[in-house]
Amino acid sequence: MVTIRRKPELAFEAVGGITGEVTGEVQRLLKVLVGDMKRTEIQEALALRHEDYFREAYLIQALTAGMIEMTIPGKHTSSKQKYRVTEKGQNLLTKQKKGNRD
Repeated sequence: MVTIRRKPELAFEAVGGITGEVTGEVQRLLKVLVGDMKRTEIQEALALRHEDYFREAYLIQALTAGMIEMTIPGKHTSSKQKYRVTEKGQNLLTKQKKGNRD
């Protein structure tokens, strides 16, 4: 077993830090996610082919940041699994739209 110690402030970088910032990938995902969508549907809407990259850079980041949620939380590998924008994700989208109008 190996223990990796990090400075507390670095632990938040992967999910956008304490400031609530999210990666560009997560922002892109939120913009294409309409209602409840399967992973393949989201990936297709983003025009991404590499499943592992999509999971790591987009899906896991958005889930960890609380921007999206699973429709079947207890069954991560279910063929019926879908994802939807959370209230936190919706708030971010609303802020971005207001910022674009200014």
